[in-house]
Amino acid sequence: MTEMTKRVQFEDDSNSQVEPLHRACALGSLDDIRDFFNSNPKLDDHFYEGLSPLHVAILSDRTDVIDVIDVLVNNGVDVNAQTETNKDTALHLAVENGEFPQNYDVIVKLIDCKADAEIRNKRLRSAYDCALAKGHDLVASTLDGSKSTNEVQNSYRERYGEKYAPILNEAVLESDEDTMKEYIKKGADPNYINKEGDSALNLAIKNEDLRKSGQMMQVVNLLLECGADVTFKDLDGKDALTLAKERQYSDVVAVLNKSKSEHVKEGEQSPEPLPESSSEQSPEPVPVPGTPLPESSSEQSPEPVPGTSPVPKPETMSSPEPEHVVMEALEDTRETDGNVNKPNEDGLYPIHQAVLKDDSDERQKLLETLTEAGADVNVVVKGLGTTPLHLAAEKNRVDSVKFLLEHGADKTKKTLLGKTAFDMASDKGHTEVMELLGDRHDIVQDRWKKGAKKSSSCTIL
Repeated sequence: MTEMTKRVQFEDDSNSQVEPLHRACALGSLDDIRDFFNSNPKLDDHFYEGLSPLHVAILSDRTDVIDVIDVLVNNGVDVNAQTETNKDTALHLAVENGEFPQNYDVIVKLIDCKADAEIRNKRLRSAYDCALAKGHDLVASTLDGSKSTNEVQNSYRERYGEKYAPILNEAVLESDEDTMKEYIKKGADPNYINKEGDSALNLAIKNEDLRKSGQMMQVVNLLLECGADVTFKDLDGKDALTLAKERQYSDVVAVLNKSKSEHVKEGEQSPEPLPESSSEQSPEPVPVPGTPLPESSSEQSPEPVPGTSPVPKPETMSSPEPEHVVMEALEDTRETDGNVNKPNEDGLYPIHQAVLKDDSDERQKLLETLTEAGADVNVVVKGLGTTPLHLAAEKNRVDSVKFLLEHGADKTKKTLLGKTAFDMASDKGHTEVMELLGDRHDIVQDRWKKGAKKSSSCTIL
């Protein structure tokens, strides 16, 4: 008898002997689960009919399963516990019983909770193997790290966006918020244009019934969260903001104005270079602390640091001191025309080149100068996906790793080969960097993997 069959029996079972936590996970509310832990702060290994509470939650039809996973894991339920019959983990069950893309967020949540995708069940299959066997290629690419969560979600949208978009638009016209949520989760494209030349966002604002029911703000916010384009114009040349202003929907106008400004910021891939001065051979200086601010770009340029001497304006500069710190010390940086967020011909950004410097004092000074000038600490090398943190970890630059983390470097970013900065340090055996980048789980897992490799190479005499 499979665990899935046992789950059906469990849900119909009114036997009072059933574990209360399992019953709460299958049929109760989120508060019921919290109440259990408030009354039972010490959790032993709870299994009922071969299933842990987490297994029951995954196999249930709950719409709040993400929140349930959070509560269970935070209260000590083992995310990698295996069922007694088939030795499946929660990740196995989610892959084998989920519908995608609807349940993709469950996979992501389990991975965030340190679910181990390499554990094998009784059939010697990992969760990755199960995903491939089920034809869930995008789930498999998440489990092996070959694609990021954002890449997978975009792939789902490309695959199902046009298929489900007409249903989404119809739901907007019918003020059916539940259907909207369902099909957006399935991957419906919120920017699909219907035969009348309208997007879902424009339709929502034009829908008077949606306004009367008080649901318009919820629908607008939902569409914006899912990437609805605020700049799209209908056949009359009106975008969502114009439509909302015409109808005097001040609350919608406020939300759209905020979204539109964020949209503009996202479109700016890199800071605009400073105005040209005299020749191509003399690039404009990088804005660094101590440099006087041009009147036209006072908001974009950093404020002068107290106690530093102002540098003459470009036209009258007799010494390129602040520029020299960034421009002269880095090889080929003149190719970027003074823009700290522009790569050279090799695809390397100034901050990557700074990390590669061997002299620690020079490296630290360059990193400080570049970040103060607005360098992106998470910028990647095109075609490799390598961030400055990846390079620092691989090169065992402990001071640079600390600096980058303190300045917002994302240690979860992966290269195109699926490597995090922790992985890069692990491959080279840089334990101090690993301690900075990994949590206890990462380090223990790494030791186990290396121990397994070592034992597999041993010869029994």
